[in-house]
Amino acid sequence: MPWPVKSGHWKDVADGSILEFYQKAPPEANTPRDAYSRMQAENLKWHTDKVSALFGRTDIDETDMKLVNTVAQVVIQLRKEAQNRVKQ
Repeated sequence: MPWPVKSGHWKDVADGSILEFYQKAPPEANTPRDAYSRMQAENLKWHTDKVSALFGRTDIDETDMKLVNTVAQVVIQLRKEAQNRVKQ
């Protein structure tokens, strides 16, 4: 599974490395709405109900699911921050 961290490895999945990835890896957002749209798409991708289908795996173990939850929580946080910037 390609994890959203610089190395792409599961062992590097942590709140800080996920935040860094999303701050540096995606293309610049021209507007707050662009940033929100990008994070909304990531939110849908990393939703715990969708990740099995996205990566074609039905055998996601408990350890991987904990990592998916970590990613999902960070993505939700970033989406909320982007949404708040849209409202300003």
